[in-house]
Amino acid sequence: SNYQCGADFSKLPIPFLTISTDIVSGEQVILQSGSISEAMRATMAFPLAFTGVEIDGRILMDGGIVTPIPVDLARTVSSLSQFVIAVNSASKLAKKDEILTPIDIANQVTSIMTADKLQAQLDKADYVLSPPIDKYLSSSFSKKDSIIAIGYRYGLEKADDIIHKIKQKQSVTLCKVTEIQSQTLQETEKNKLYESLSKQELTYEKLIETLKKFVVANNYFELDLSIENIASDTTLIAPKILKIDGYKNFSSDNVQLQFSGNTILSDIELAKLFKTNNTFITPAVIKNGLDRIIKQYENLNYDLVTIKNVTIDRVTHTVLIEIDEARIKSINIEDNIVTKDWFVRSYFPLKRYEPYSTKRASEGLRNIYGTDLFERVTVDALPSDDGVVVHIKVKEKHTARLRFGWHWDDEYNSEEFIELLNDNFAGIGLEYKLHARLAPKRKNYFFSFKADRIFKTYLTSKFKIYHTEFRRKSYNSNDIPVGFTDEKKDGIQVSIGQQIERLGTVSANLSFEELNIFDSETNLTAKFG
Repeated sequence: SNYQCGADFSKLPIPFLTISTDIVSGEQVILQSGSISEAMRATMAFPLAFTGVEIDGRILMDGGIVTPIPVDLARTVSSLSQFVIAVNSASKLAKKDEILTPIDIANQVTSIMTADKLQAQLDKADYVLSPPIDKYLSSSFSKKDSIIAIGYRYGLEKADDIIHKIKQKQSVTLCKVTEIQSQTLQETEKNKLYESLSKQELTYEKLIETLKKFVVANNYFELDLSIENIASDTTLIAPKILKIDGYKNFSSDNVQLQFSGNTILSDIELAKLFKTNNTFITPAVIKNGLDRIIKQYENLNYDLVTIKNVTIDRVTHTVLIEIDEARIKSINIEDNIVTKDWFVRSYFPLKRYEPYSTKRASEGLRNIYGTDLFERVTVDALPSDDGVVVHIKVKEKHTARLRFGWHWDDEYNSEEFIELLNDNFAGIGLEYKLHARLAPKRKNYFFSFKADRIFKTYLTSKFKIYHTEFRRKSYNSNDIPVGFTDEKKDGIQVSIGQQIERLGTVSANLSFEELNIFDSETNLTAKFG
């Protein structure tokens, strides 16, 4: 959707915007451009249940906090927003025994504080849908499928009534036709159309309905219509002149197809998909042919492919179809502070100049999350003059940590440890750990270094060097301590592996270890390794 609208939500097939709340200023924030996924994430960020989303320096959360149902805003989305349907999905106040968690409390408080705003907006709607979901709360996230199903069925039940209300509101007289002028319509066609339109004052619906029937009955491909006032009379229901011109459908036998921008499918493959058994090339025939082409691309997992332009030469009956295969121009990594760009890209299967695929982009999203280096990852594809620009936005976790610990053991007395570790050393996902356990009778020092991927390959490696000291008491047959045994161990471990899809990691390990044992009873030292 972001690619199709160019990050401008008003250019979507159905214009869209959403609201959220700036929890710092308390202001309503209208989101109508940028990343659709981030906008949706922000507007649904219910307090306590979800974290806020930072957009343009603001921390945004659930828009329902300030405006439960934005009816006023809906009327500004489009000039066609003359009939606003409000869906009241606000939950009822919970009973005492239903308020069990902090989320339940937040939901209850929000419902109480926004009740007046909710009713004020509902009063401004042309039609209100109130699905029967009283037994659910706003925090019933686990019941979302059931709630959606109820809303869908309820909407279908009310569909006929909504259509009736819309027609009632839009049934306003548009004009009265007194003359039709045309340079392309035949005289008989013009006379029949005039006879249909001049009998009564026309509504918008009646004009459209009549013209649709005329197009089908007379085999027209396209009509251009303008309505002009007579003389200086500019009143709404004044006599009008209709100027209509158009051209007719042409035979499918004579059509010539030309394609541009296609590399995945050949011209021959595209022509077979477009081919029709219809006698004439009509707008419906062209639409169906284009739909089959797009469907084939989707079957190949190239679901961002669009028909950029269709040009029809009326003289030569040539249809030129320009295809945008959504090839990737660049992959930009954003908001990363430590992690290197190339490291993030190495987990993203799509590369420059390849056609974009949502399936493979989703795979890359999972791969990047799988590194466990990021709290949040979003992927957006936006159009440019010469291809798709992929934006991968990340929020890094804190990967460097220093830990301390202490405990008392009756046998080994006081034991302390200190540990320094970093999961993203040098910004390329390298993990190191430096550990020291300090105790008179039990010591453990080691340094380990791990790479889940060696550069851009799927090879893994691990290195560890360690030193341990351990004193054990020696007992006689009567369980009386008679001495001690000291064990000192030094070692190095090296492993290298290969990540294999569906199987995990197959690795080989190599260890070098030296063990020294001293027995206080015999005063002897033994060495192994």
